[in-house]
Amino acid sequence: MKNTVRKSFVVASLLVACSSVVNAEIIRISDEVVVDTDKNLMWQDNHEAKTVKKNWQGALDYCENLTFAGYSDWRLPNIVELESIVDDTKYNQAIKIGFQNVASDDYWSSSQIVSGSSHAWRGGFRNGNDGFGHKSDSYLVRCVRDSK
Repeated sequence: MKNTVRKSFVVASLLVACSSVVNAEIIRISDEVVVDTDKNLMWQDNHEAKTVKKNWQGALDYCENLTFAGYSDWRLPNIVELESIVDDTKYNQAIKIGFQNVASDDYWSSSQIVSGSSHAWRGGFRNGNDGFGHKSDSYLVRCVRDSK
């Protein structure tokens, strides 16, 4: 009887642990890739995601030409997608749990202030704030792709 109770407890504990992982919004599927299961987005999360800086056009081109983790359909995220991974309850790496390669700096989005404008939106992982930058400025690049 004691052994049956212990086995039942272990099985129940494993089910709770597994359901927590399955229900997690951000899941690391490899050393270099994170998936947001809520938004169905796959994020680049390798060393380059915290070191590569480009101007806005360079960021667009970098993501468009990226072949990484077996995929070639990467793109620069729009501002809504970029903000979806911000955790504004944190400071100095205000990004959701699961991401490992993060700089406390600004990242480009693909969203322009106005079409044809010389400015585009950028999001920050220092304190979670967003703003805009001149397209000739250099900011970090983190690419995304649709995971479905």
